[in-house]
Amino acid sequence: FATFFDNYVKAIDYPTGKIGVWISGFFGSGKSHFLKMLSYLLSNKEVDGKHAIDYFANKFDDPMMYADAVRSSSMPTETILFDILKQAPVNKDETAILRVFAKMFYRHCGFYGDDLKVARLERFIEKQGKTEAFRAAFESVHGAPWVDDRDAFAFFEDDLVTVLQDVLGMSERAAHNWFNGEETNELSVAQLVDDIVAYVDTKPNNFRLLFMVDEVGFFIGDNSDLMGNLQAIATIDESNVKILLANSINKTLARFDLEIIEGKGVHRHPAAIEVDVPKIVCATPYSIADEDPPKEKVGEAESVLTHIRNALAFSCRVI
Repeated sequence: FATFFDNYVKAIDYPTGKIGVWISGFFGSGKSHFLKMLSYLLSNKEVDGKHAIDYFANKFDDPMMYADAVRSSSMPTETILFDILKQAPVNKDETAILRVFAKMFYRHCGFYGDDLKVARLERFIEKQGKTEAFRAAFESVHGAPWVDDRDAFAFFEDDLVTVLQDVLGMSERAAHNWFNGEETNELSVAQLVDDIVAYVDTKPNNFRLLFMVDEVGFFIGDNSDLMGNLQAIATIDESNVKILLANSINKTLARFDLEIIEGKGVHRHPAAIEVDVPKIVCATPYSIADEDPPKEKVGEAESVLTHIRNALAFSCRVI
């Protein structure tokens, strides 16, 4: 907690483009629980008349740490917490991470994130200020609420075409073209980033949107395409410091007695948090470069070096 809140408060006072945090530890060390607690504290929702941070008032031994936690939680914040292993598509191609982030972001916005085609239609309708009109028209024509039946929209072509014509003024041909898939269902990182930034820009100046992603290191494994996908998302907008990526990884560098030093490359992740020992693994941006590990440490470490390299890949070396 001290490591996280120390970096988080600094980012409030001194805006930075380093928007990522890695949480590492052994299986069962509490990474997921720690990530979940951070999500609850930072979103700071009210439960039974008390905000989340108030329930932790007597849980912190260090008053200064609690003060940082209170200040961090006082910022208007929304968190998107999810386990990427549970939310990922069956088809784990190089765009899988992009699609999961898009799914969870659009779902957070109230759209049907499971189908990007539908989510983008809903987003377009909302930008036109016609969400309520669309839903009312659909329920009138179809006989059931849009939100209840949108997951089965493919079975209601006539109803949906009618509503698209009535509410959006689309021609019958254009409505059928959208329904039949002639409108693209592809999504680029740039498009998702634009949508995220546009969403954040509708919020107060001190607003924060946090993606709290569990099991991302295990999901990526040694797949360099997936790592590249995550890196692309991590470049969201370095001038916009309202968006934070927090990820948990499944291995601890301390297990292999490997020391991390800061490199000179492009940095995205400002802090690493080790949850199964009190020592901080690394409090600066880091990654694994291509140097071979020291001979005396090859054994067990070499078997997961590729995993670590892809999970942290940002311009440092193992010594």
